[in-house]
Amino acid sequence: MLLACLLCLAPHAAYAASSELDALRKAGTPRLALSVIDAEQPALATDRTGWLEWERARLELLRELEEWTAIEARVANHPTGLPRRFTDLSRTLQAEAALANGNAAITQARLRSLVWQGQPAAPETLQRWRELLIHAYLRDDLTEDAHLAMLRYRQDYGDSDPALRVLGARILLRAGRPTAALAALGDAADPVADALRLLAELRAGRTQADQVGEAAMKQAGVLADDPLGATRYWAVAVAAATLGEQGAARITALETGLPITDLPASEAPFTLTPDDLWQAYRVHGETLANRAQLLVGQDMAWFELAEARAAEEPLVARALFATLAQRARDAERRAASHAAFATLLAATPRGAMLIGRLYLEDGAPAGRVDDLPPSLRLQLADAALDSGDTATAALLYRAIDTPPQEADAFAWRLRRARLLSEADAIDAGGEALLALVRTQPERAAAEIEALLPAVVDLQQAGAHAAADEVLKALLADPQDDPATHRALLLALATSREALGQPLSAARLYLHGALLPGTDADDTMGRKARHDAVGALVAAGLQEDAIALLEGLVTVTPKKARGPLEAELAQLREARR
Repeated sequence: MLLACLLCLAPHAAYAASSELDALRKAGTPRLALSVIDAEQPALATDRTGWLEWERARLELLRELEEWTAIEARVANHPTGLPRRFTDLSRTLQAEAALANGNAAITQARLRSLVWQGQPAAPETLQRWRELLIHAYLRDDLTEDAHLAMLRYRQDYGDSDPALRVLGARILLRAGRPTAALAALGDAADPVADALRLLAELRAGRTQADQVGEAAMKQAGVLADDPLGATRYWAVAVAAATLGEQGAARITALETGLPITDLPASEAPFTLTPDDLWQAYRVHGETLANRAQLLVGQDMAWFELAEARAAEEPLVARALFATLAQRARDAERRAASHAAFATLLAATPRGAMLIGRLYLEDGAPAGRVDDLPPSLRLQLADAALDSGDTATAALLYRAIDTPPQEADAFAWRLRRARLLSEADAIDAGGEALLALVRTQPERAAAEIEALLPAVVDLQQAGAHAAADEVLKALLADPQDDPATHRALLLALATSREALGQPLSAARLYLHGALLPGTDADDTMGRKARHDAVGALVAAGLQEDAIALLEGLVTVTPKKARGPLEAELAQLREARR
C-alpha cells in the first residue's frame, strides 16, 4: 500500500503514452514497454515534468520485472535537485533493490542515513524506510539490531499490521524469546504466522515435541504444492525432532524438507541447509554406535554394522555410513563410506536432489563430487540430462574419464566432450575432445563426421584455440574421404581466421575449395573461395583478393552474381 502511494506521483492527467504503456504491460510485454520509454522519454533539461513521469513509469516496470541491478544503477545516476516526492520513490526502490541483491550492509548504511540524518520525508516514506531497515538487519543476521529497530517502530506506529506482527515474532524467535513471540503474534492468522506459532509453542514448552512434530508433518503434507510453505513446516518438524532427541525423525524431516536451494536469511527460523542434514546423520550415527557399544575409532566395526542394517533399515545404515564418511580415520574407509552412503541415498525418493546438495555445491561441508562412486556419478549425470540440467550433468561428467564397460567408448567420450562444451565448461570440453582424438589413432569417416559438430560447439563458444588443436590432430592422419577432408580444412580455416591468422586461413580455405576429389565450383567450393577473399583482404593482399573474386564471379550462376559484383567493384575502388 505504501509503495502504491509512492508511485502515484503526478497529480495531473497522465501523458498520452501512459495508456500505451499500460496496454503493453497488460499484454504481458513489459520489456517492450521499457523500449518505448527508452525511445520516447524526453530530456530532463527540455521537459522536466515529462522526464519525471516517464522515469517513474520506468522504475515501476523495472520493479515489476525484479530487475534490481538495473534499478540500483538507474537511481545512482539520477541528477540532484529532483522533486522530493520523486526522490522518496527512487530511494525506496533503490533500498529494495540493494536488499534483493543481497547488499544488506549497503542498504543499512543508506537507510540509516535517510531515516536519522536525511531531510524530512513524507510520513509513509519514512515508515517504509524503517521497515526496510529491519529487513536489512535480519538479512545480515543482526538479530539484536533488528529487535531494537522493531521496538522503536512499534512505539511510533503501533502493531496493528498483521505482517509487522509476524515480522516481530520472527525476530523474537531468532532472539530466543518464544513466549514474547507468541504474544507478538496475537491473533495473526496466515500461513507464516501459523508456522511461527507452532514453533514458538515448541520452544516455549507449551506443546510437547512429538505433538508439534506430528502437526508440522501433517501440515507440510497439506502444503505439498507450496514448496516454501511446506519447507517451513518441515523446519518445525526438524526442530521438534531435535528437541525430542528423535534422530530418525530428524533425518526423515530433513531428507523430505531440505529445499532445492537455500532459502534467504530472511526466512529464518525456517532455513534448512545441507550442513543441518550432515549434522543430523552424525548425531544419530553416534547414538546408534553407542547403543551397539562401539567406540570412536572402531571404524571397521561401524562399517560392518551399517552393512548389516542396510537391507532392513536403510536410514540406520545411511546415518552410520554418513558418520564414518565424516569421521573415519582411514582415507580408504572414508571413501568406502561415502560410496555406500551415497548409493543408499540415491535410492530414496529425493535422492538425486539430496546428493546434489550434499556433494555438488560449492563449499559443500562434508562431501565432494570425487567422493561419489563412478557408477553413481553416471547414473546421476544421466538423470540430470533427462531433466535438462546440463550444468549438473557436466559437473558429474568432469569427474568421470572412463566410460562404462557396456558403452561404446568413442560415442561415450564424444558425448562427454560435447556436454562439457554445451554446459560452458569450454576448457574441459576442449581437453576431452583433444584427448579423444589423440588416443584413438584410427578413425572411420563416420566418426570424423560425428566429431565435427563437437568442434563447431567449441568454435561457437569462442574456443578457437582448442578447436585448432583438435583439427590439427585430425588432419595429421591421411584422409581417405575427400568430402570429410574438405570439411576439416574449412573448419580449421574458420578458427585460424578467428585467431587473427588471415594468411593461414586464406591458404586453408583455398586448399579446401580446390581439394582433389571435390568440385571447386560447387556450393561449398564457391563459399570457401569467397571466404578466402575475405581472409586475403584482412591480410592486406588486395590484388590477390580481386583476382580470386573475379574468377569466382565467372563460375557463379548469373542470378546470384549481383552481391559478388558489387563487392568486386568496392575492392577495385579501394585499390585506386
